[in-house]
Order: sequence, then C-alpha cells, then structure tokens
Amino acid sequence: MFMLALALAAEEAGLATCVQEAWTRQAKTVSAFLELPDSDQLYCGMALGYADPDAKVNELRSARAEVNEFARFLTQ
Repeated sequence: MFMLALALAAEEAGLATCVQEAWTRQAKTVSAFLELPDSDQLYCGMALGYADPDAKVNELRSARAEVNEFARFLTQ
C-alpha cells in the first residue's frame, strides 16, 4: 500500500515509477551495499524519475488478460 501511495504521489508530481519486486533475489547484496542493519529486510524497490516517452524501451507492450478473465464485479 505504501508503494502504491508513493507511486500515485510521484505521478501527481510529474514523475514516473517502476515498482520492482525482483530486488528480493539480490537482497543480501543490496542490503550490504546500503549498509542496512540485519534487523531490516529488503523486499522491493522503486525506480523514480522522469520518463522518456521517446526511448525505444517504452514501446514494449506485454500481452495482458482482459479484466473479465480474472475478476468478477458484483453489484447489489
């Protein structure tokens, strides 16, 4: 929830974000680099900055399921 709130606040401020759970695999290495205490556990990270809409990488579009394929909305 915190990451979502931060991403939304960044978007409002004109910044782009990319939440990255993949940091979990490098948690020990990154934690050592950041000199985090053993009581802290790195789980995810977030890239934060200004988007470059003209960058080639931003043309990538992955296949996505339609919302009705994985969710059902019930009304009263």
